Amino acid sequence: KMEKQKTKFAEKIKQLWENDKIRFLFVSAFNTFVGLILSFLFSFLIVQVWHGNENVKIWFFQLNLPLTISFILGLPISYTTQALIAFRQKWRWKKLAIFPLSSIPNYALQQLFYFIWKEIFLLMHISSDLIDKILYILAPVCALPIMYFIIRFIVKVKKDNNLDNQE
Repeated sequence: KMEKQKTKFAEKIKQLWENDKIRFLFVSAFNTFVGLILSFLFSFLIVQVWHGNENVKIWFFQLNLPLTISFILGLPISYTTQALIAFRQKWRWKKLAIFPLSSIPNYALQQLFYFIWKEIFLLMHISSDLIDKILYILAPVCALPIMYFIIRFIVKVKKDNNLDNQE
């Protein structure tokens, strides 16, 4: 009986994995994690490199450069994982070249959500160090529902491009 339950569970997981929305969420979580690591790394580097110059650090963080740098560096990773895993498409240079078009609304949405949530947290008197750490997670998550449709439109174009159709 236990073996039968394990088999049913494995079948349910496999069935869920066949849904491109589930794969998109999984891949987006991975890409968000990579972006978070890069954002935290660049935040740390900015603080370390401009240790004595508070004006430069303030300027970098007001422009939200750690998030911006990680966003740009993450584009090839994001395209690759979205194409191959989420939407099961062939990897193409042409698609990589136009993939940043999906990043314009994604970047704008993330920045918008970042600043909206930052204002909300500031009104709640939550410390700024904690705010940035929370917002690097919260901003991309808020953009996900809209980005599913944008990325799907750019990445998944032709039926013959689908990796599932090729044996």
